[in-house]
Amino acid sequence: MEDLLEKIIAVVLCLGGIYYFWYSSRKDKLRLEKTDNRSEMVDYAMRLLADMNLESDVIQELVKNGYKQDNAEAIVAEASYLLAKKTKRTKIQYIAFGLLFAIGGLVITIWSYIKATAHGGTYYITWGAIVFGGYLLYKGLEDV
Repeated sequence: MEDLLEKIIAVVLCLGGIYYFWYSSRKDKLRLEKTDNRSEMVDYAMRLLADMNLESDVIQELVKNGYKQDNAEAIVAEASYLLAKKTKRTKIQYIAFGLLFAIGGLVITIWSYIKATAHGGTYYITWGAIVFGGYLLYKGLEDV
């Protein structure tokens, strides 16, 4: 009975993953169909900002592409704001997942040690989860 339940859970998880990837790719296609020229230029400016790091260079690039100086400055300002917001959200995610992995690894290690000392046997040191969590924490906290 337990084997059957485990197989059903595995199938449901696989189907859920397939649906998630199908839906997210479909959602991206629908989003691309609805974009206008300005949002495409903001995305382009965000990519340029990530590469060039200087707003003035990105403004010059947009002016070369035929945009007026005022419009280019507005697009770069919006792209700069969105890029900073995205970076902050990414750092928060790194910190959250880093804490999750590190604390989870420590809890599993301590729990298995306590169980092994009480009943005898071996215990597990989940150093991989702890190191990976520390790495994610470092990535989230660097340049803060």
